[in-house]
Amino acid sequence: MLSNACRYTERGSILLGARRRGKSLRLEVWDTGRGIPADRLDSIFLEFNQLDVGRAADRKGVGLGLAIVERIARTLEHKVEVHSLPGRGSMFSIQVPIGCDVIRHLREHFAAAIPAVIITADRSDQCRRALQRLGAPLLNKPVKPGKLRAALSQLLG
Repeated sequence: MLSNACRYTERGSILLGARRRGKSLRLEVWDTGRGIPADRLDSIFLEFNQLDVGRAADRKGVGLGLAIVERIARTLEHKVEVHSLPGRGSMFSIQVPIGCDVIRHLREHFAAAIPAVIITADRSDQCRRALQRLGAPLLNKPVKPGKLRAALSQLLG
């Protein structure tokens, strides 16, 4: 969502926001791009589709970004929301679980022990204990490349 905002906002600004909503995080991307007419909002999630692009040389991608976002969101049972006004800009958002809840949800959904590493600035005992229960290694920011490589090698090796 953010890369599309950067790609299609020729002037103005882009804002990436994250708002905590209980045990969820609402990610929002606001832009002052050209906006999308209401009758075309559904089509922006179609594969290989870009609005108002004529020649292939004018294309700014292949038209898969939002299709991929929507498919992943649907698989994880989350909804991508879009609000847009032509000539004013757009706001894309998705609400996702936070931290351990994400890993737990993915593991339950796919019925598999999906490996995970959590990188965080949270150094609290509460966070450390939750990750131990989950069986996910914790790396505190700033992360040194060697530590990340070692953690990933241990998980995937």
